[in-house]
Amino acid sequence: MEKSTKICNKCNTEKQISEFRSKRCICKKCEQVHKTNYLRTKRGLVFQMYLSQKQSSKRRGHNPPNYTNIELYDWVIHQDNFKSLYEKWIKSGYEKMEVPSVDRIDDNKPYSFDNILLTDWRTNKAKLHTDLISGKYICKHKKVLQYDKDMNLLNSFFSMSEAHRVTGASISKISLVCNNKRKSHFGCIWRFDNEKNT
Repeated sequence: MEKSTKICNKCNTEKQISEFRSKRCICKKCEQVHKTNYLRTKRGLVFQMYLSQKQSSKRRGHNPPNYTNIELYDWVIHQDNFKSLYEKWIKSGYEKMEVPSVDRIDDNKPYSFDNILLTDWRTNKAKLHTDLISGKYICKHKKVLQYDKDMNLLNSFFSMSEAHRVTGASISKISLVCNNKRKSHFGCIWRFDNEKNT
């Protein structure tokens, strides 16, 4: 008879098998804590930036960034404003709007060192909104609506990418919910708006 519990190698607590991923010795809760702590380090932060850039480039039909994750890390930490942005993010309690963010100078062009600057997500988001309203940037992605499980509207985002950056929800899982292949994600129901951003 198979055991229904096992001990997590991280917190040394006996837990139900369902609280572990298949063949893992660390429980899901401890894994999430480890992931969160890593993404708050400088390397983890840049890793997430790079991953988001690759995903964004693919969705928009752009070439991927013309630099590696390591090259981006070197670029980020040598920006004059990185230290102040990073420390401000920490002091804010890791507020999503304060997270350091790489913004493209021209959103219609791919990521390259001559087309990016370092800012925070609040400023990045405000610029995107301004560019969309002015017509400077023509977004080809549908707006995403976030509802609670009672279908009360919580928020509206320009794209799945923005929803991910603001809420931390997975882009792929938001997409699955929007396409009726998953019931919910992140405790929310997600729907594409009927109108595209123009």
